[in-house]
Amino acid sequence: MWLAGHKFDTRWRAETPLELGADPQCAGHGSNGERCVRVGPVRRRRSGRRIRPRLAQSRLVTYGGWYRGGPSHVVRRPTPVAGIDGSIQQVASSNSDGYALTTDGRVYAWGAGAEGELGNGTNPTLSRGAVSVRFPAGVVIGRLADPMPFDGGMAIDTHGRVWAWGDDQARQFCQARGADLNTPVQVPLAHVTLAAGAQMHAVYDAGGTVVSCGLSDFGQLGDGASGRSSTSGTPVAVRGLPAGRVIALTSSYGDAGALLADGSYYDWGFNRGGQLGDGTTAEHTTPVHVSLPQPVASVFQGGSMTDNGQTIALLANGQLWEWGSGRFGQLGDGRRIDRATPFRLTDPRGVRFVAVHSGGGATYAIDRRGGLWAWGLNFEGELGDGSSETMSTRPVRDPLDVAQVSSTANVVVALGRRAGPLSRIGHSVNHRPAAA
Repeated sequence: MWLAGHKFDTRWRAETPLELGADPQCAGHGSNGERCVRVGPVRRRRSGRRIRPRLAQSRLVTYGGWYRGGPSHVVRRPTPVAGIDGSIQQVASSNSDGYALTTDGRVYAWGAGAEGELGNGTNPTLSRGAVSVRFPAGVVIGRLADPMPFDGGMAIDTHGRVWAWGDDQARQFCQARGADLNTPVQVPLAHVTLAAGAQMHAVYDAGGTVVSCGLSDFGQLGDGASGRSSTSGTPVAVRGLPAGRVIALTSSYGDAGALLADGSYYDWGFNRGGQLGDGTTAEHTTPVHVSLPQPVASVFQGGSMTDNGQTIALLANGQLWEWGSGRFGQLGDGRRIDRATPFRLTDPRGVRFVAVHSGGGATYAIDRRGGLWAWGLNFEGELGDGSSETMSTRPVRDPLDVAQVSSTANVVVALGRRAGPLSRIGHSVNHRPAAA
């Protein structure tokens, strides 16, 4: 999620660097990148609690849990990221890394590196400070995909080319053979304006056609195919989207979605928690329309395992609507149940939201004054307040004022804001504003 036109000076890299510790919750992992979690007693927090911001403005901070093939590294409080030189225009995340794009078109990465996620030709288990992603000479990046596929990164340059790095074993970067990519390679698509990925699949808008690559175990490629053997390194067209310009793409563990210029929203793929919003829990291998009372202004899918998956939408009239898994309280309605049909989330009194995002089991919204609100899973500090509470089933005010937030799985990246109210224009990295 980003706000067009906001630039932030990050020349404070001598500050305390990112310190990562051990995961106190769980030492194991499941298959396909699923991390096991230990569900303890739920301590519910009161809705609407206001916390006075404690951090200075215009800082890039990160928190949550990074994991790849072993115990997580956990940061329970928002912590500055060292090593970035320049003004940041956008932040993004994957399940294992954080990314920042500067105004001069450079990309920085931090977090796990064993599969090439850092994109600088090295493979450290973990990088606590940010390193520069190594693109071919002359490449200037215009935007980052958000979220990113499992253990990988994607960026779109100023000529509409997509560059990708990290784990490509499922060929979500549309390569001929699966491999780990230590430095960026070009995705064989042209005139790309939008990209998003999660788990081991990715979706792109190339010249006005929405295409997918990678794994389709739940039908998330959107071409009508499904099954664990369904993997495509050749771009396949998403079938069934109506005519019209796509202005945003989103994705999560086994899903993808597209927002059209007229405010209609379609999604497809995994649906065990009702995250497709069609009133069922059946997977869909082609897009289905989500019925909402107003045009959608912004939408984001969340979910990182088979037992979660939720969607949050900000409508044109400012209302928040949600649907999908509620196991960790990520729907914010005070309960822990799944809801396969969209419902309106009651805003905290006096608060108007202008941007939304969702991670693995937590959901986020930014209010008009830049206040960050969060609800859902907090096993690894995803709510950002440093508490040991396992989850919140209602929206609570984080100790941050931000212009952007990005979360994938348990990783959270936030960028402090400048003073002044925020607007709802251009608030998603994968949102293409309508032509003037």
